[in-house]
Amino acid sequence: MNSDGIPPDQQFRTLVGVYPAGGAYDDSSFRNLSGNTAPSEGLQGAGISPLLLSSYTNFMLAESALTLGTTGDAKIYLENGMKESFNKVKAFGASVAQTSTTIPTQADFDAYVVDVMADYDAGDDTQKLKVIVEQYFIALWGNGIEAYNTYRRTGQPSDLQPAVDLADPGTFVRSAWYPSNAADNNSNINQKDDVTQPVFWDTNSAGFVD
Repeated sequence: MNSDGIPPDQQFRTLVGVYPAGGAYDDSSFRNLSGNTAPSEGLQGAGISPLLLSSYTNFMLAESALTLGTTGDAKIYLENGMKESFNKVKAFGASVAQTSTTIPTQADFDAYVVDVMADYDAGDDTQKLKVIVEQYFIALWGNGIEAYNTYRRTGQPSDLQPAVDLADPGTFVRSAWYPSNAADNNSNINQKDDVTQPVFWDTNSAGFVD
């Protein structure tokens, strides 16, 4: 969905950051990191693949409390999810950030939470869900699968930009094709007609996130 290719985009390419990939710390110096020195920057690649963090659990609980009426307060889960995500990322990069002036202060974190909670309080249930999912997406940096599943499930954020270069990138993929070697060799598998068919847990209507 983006026509930039390599090598023409070399002057626009950004090195991966400290979290979650273990790259260079973004100190807003806009240094040109390349060649033999690049691998020694930041955490030198000692990153993680964030599969399921405690912050994710709080955002999931916030969604279920709001949409399904499960136990707990969605607002409290939302706030806890944001704070746990802040703490995770801040601690992850602390050794390379050290005393940089670009580190957000506790006052910055607190002000951000206040703004988000104000947006949450001011909205109806649809807007509240959007706020929860937006903050979940931010915390999900490095885990695109959960973001994709959440979008398929909730349809939020409703104002996502699906593509950079195309105004209409086409039909949203609700599920992937079965692997050809499975469909061709297993008589019990019928290949899907298209990728608009939802998976079993996706009970939303056709065109829900089109």
